[in-house]
Amino acid sequence: MTSQRPDRSSLNGAVDAALAAVHARQAVTDGVRFVDGALHVGGAAYDLTGYENVVLVGAGKAVIPMAAALSEMFGERLAAGVVIAPKEKAAGASVERVRVLPGDHPVPGDASFDSTGELIEFVRGYANERTFLLAALTGGASALMSAPIGGLERDRKSAIVDALVRSGAPIDAINAVRRALSLVKGGELARLAAPARVVTLAVSDVPGNRPEDIGSGPTVLHADLESELDAALDAHPRLIDVLTSEEWDVVRRTLRERGEERDDEDGAMPPPEDFHILADNAAAVRAAANALEAQGAGVLVMDTPFVGSVEEVAARLGAVWRLWSEQHAGAPAALVAGGESTVAIESEHGQGGRSHELALRLAMELGEGEWAAACVGTDGDDGNSGAMGAFAGPDTIRRAAAANLDADHILAAHDTARFFRDLGDQIPTRETGTNVMDLVVIVGAAPA
Repeated sequence: MTSQRPDRSSLNGAVDAALAAVHARQAVTDGVRFVDGALHVGGAAYDLTGYENVVLVGAGKAVIPMAAALSEMFGERLAAGVVIAPKEKAAGASVERVRVLPGDHPVPGDASFDSTGELIEFVRGYANERTFLLAALTGGASALMSAPIGGLERDRKSAIVDALVRSGAPIDAINAVRRALSLVKGGELARLAAPARVVTLAVSDVPGNRPEDIGSGPTVLHADLESELDAALDAHPRLIDVLTSEEWDVVRRTLRERGEERDDEDGAMPPPEDFHILADNAAAVRAAANALEAQGAGVLVMDTPFVGSVEEVAARLGAVWRLWSEQHAGAPAALVAGGESTVAIESEHGQGGRSHELALRLAMELGEGEWAAACVGTDGDDGNSGAMGAFAGPDTIRRAAAANLDADHILAAHDTARFFRDLGDQIPTRETGTNVMDLVVIVGAAPA
């Protein structure tokens, strides 16, 4: 009995199906309707006939197709809009009635700060009870929509976010610090818009779909930001080092003042039911699984998004795959999972991303056998790798050794892009129109 290498076409088909299902434009088309002067979304209906202006603000890697779909849907009823997209996507982008401004990702810089300043002024100009404001958020909004609190210089804000991104801490802890440092996050954008009616439409890029973590929650009330920050620092004490003691004093003073202001406000924040998630990682995972089932594979779907270090995630996925493939010995099998692993980067590093690292660690974890895997970032860019992700299989480590590529050294240097590029196993980057965390597909071929 000889081994049969799984066909990569099934992996590509599953990834394509997943991305199509959660494209931001498609999410708006499927989940939002504007009929007879009313907005229908998520089972809710909003009568807009009493509002003088309908306006749009937003940010994210996939906010341009989202804004375009909304502009087409509302037509002339949309008075104006401002959205912030990565500067390489914003360049030359055109959306009717909406200004597309450039921002930086994953670390905010002058482009993000300047564009967010313009967005804030736009919101203030429509902060009245005659305005219905739509907020469109997708993954990447935290860096793109960024304005540091008073007393924190721009370059320090950039350095702090860079340290947060490198820390390896989970996204909820990182966002707790981001909210504390921001003039727009943690509900502050909605406060700037008050008393306008604010309704949020989101493509989720966070485990658990917590509204407060999508773009760090610019339209979501936090009852006690200081307590949330303390809890994050207690759980992840290494985050304390991202600020000096003097900067922490500024942050805490700002949070206390913000809390006192909110105590004096009544009904200024949008209710939770006005936050609508149009697409998420679970939808991508389901679509990939459906594509594989249509090919006759026995598919196991991991319903809970994976989180934790890339090493832990690889070990967990490897263990599940071994059990599942054993149950389907002699028949095609597949495993589909999604989530967001973390990578702690202590020093200077090469090119790579968490999906590249996960692919290499899966190759080391699973070894020989009849399997193949695709690990991708659904936004089309995995870290600074210049690619969407990577393929791995039972011959990955053997072929690497023949090419004088040491897997342990590559992982220590976080240089996995070079590893898979040299093997010809990178998955090319492309415009996906979405960002719903990462996707992993593993397939196995029946023995010949």
